[in-house]
Amino acid sequence: MLTVNRSAIGADAAGGFDLVLELGEFASGPTQVSSGGFVLERDEVVLLSALSLSGATFPVTVAAGEKKTLRLTFDQSPSVSEADALCADDVSFRGSVTDSLSGNKPITLVSVAFAATCTGP
Repeated sequence: MLTVNRSAIGADAAGGFDLVLELGEFASGPTQVSSGGFVLERDEVVLLSALSLSGATFPVTVAAGEKKTLRLTFDQSPSVSEADALCADDVSFRGSVTDSLSGNKPITLVSVAFAATCTGP
């Protein structure tokens, strides 16, 4: 979800997504999941970088056979041109996570494309 409120002098962007973490029941033990950061993009071009996400404190422990859903949200003030770009067409969240059981190798995550709800000029 993304809402962009634009004015002649600036903009506010707020939104978020659910990050679903699941570890198979046959895992050798729990894992520690850390966030590598998330951005908003279109066609692999970053439109709003370094989203300041709240809603969870990383690292998050996930036990074998466990599934956790983390609601991550942000509230930022993009420039007018960034706000216009966010409203021009569908966008996606892209980011990465690492986990201790996989040797902390980054795993890239990309959401489905969606349209922002935009108000203002």
